[in-house]
Amino acid sequence: MNASYGIVDDLVDGGVVRWDKPAWCKLPEVGLASAFDGILVENLVFQVLRQQFKGSPCYEELVDLFLETTFGFYLGQNDDIHIAKPGRAMLEDFTLTRYQMAARLKTSLIEFYSPVAAALLACGVQDPKAYAAARDISVDMSLILQIVDDYNDCFGDDKSDVSLDIRNGCCTWMILEAKKIANASQKKILQENYGYDDQSKVDVVKQIFDELGLKKRVMDYRQMLFHSVIAKIEQNAEILPPNIYNYALEIHQDYSVEWCQRNQVE
Repeated sequence: MNASYGIVDDLVDGGVVRWDKPAWCKLPEVGLASAFDGILVENLVFQVLRQQFKGSPCYEELVDLFLETTFGFYLGQNDDIHIAKPGRAMLEDFTLTRYQMAARLKTSLIEFYSPVAAALLACGVQDPKAYAAARDISVDMSLILQIVDDYNDCFGDDKSDVSLDIRNGCCTWMILEAKKIANASQKKILQENYGYDDQSKVDVVKQIFDELGLKKRVMDYRQMLFHSVIAKIEQNAEILPPNIYNYALEIHQDYSVEWCQRNQVE
């Protein structure tokens, strides 16, 4: 399912690299046919569910879960597409609430909630508190992942895909934070340069981001979210074993690895 979203997302956004490989749509032998490939891969998810779970008590709930995930992703992606205005970025439409909602719809469900909820369903867990806790934790984790993605696009080392969000006029954490703390002159410069596929304008935007100290601010905010996630995981340890989140937490900083080691189950 994640692969199907990546195929479609790269086609629409003009992505060049996906998971350290060329985006599927950029392969000469694929091109626009990737749209059908994305749909095919998505439908394979439901074929697998049918083959493996048809007739089991959790089959209908699993199908509902992945239908909710699919709908949420496309709803969030649709909002992203319509708010991004290359060549005429509508910065006044960029809000933290909108950003958080998009992260919840696009990232929270597919990356963090669905894997845990699917496992709970397959194991016959009925406690609604477990599902509520998993959904709550997934929201904070999705924000961390989205913020890291925004940061890497703007400041990362991958020059083949860097600053695509700035060029496309996307609503990112960086532009939201810049709007909040920039002075009038800086806001005017951002409005005139954000959302253009022009390297000189991209450089101007990144210069403003540097002046505002966004590299440090984004890392500090991620740290705060990370601590919030750890607290929620520990608070719900009786209904959700903490080690089920190790796969996600280990991608973050050194102290996250230490936290995972403390909670490792033999």
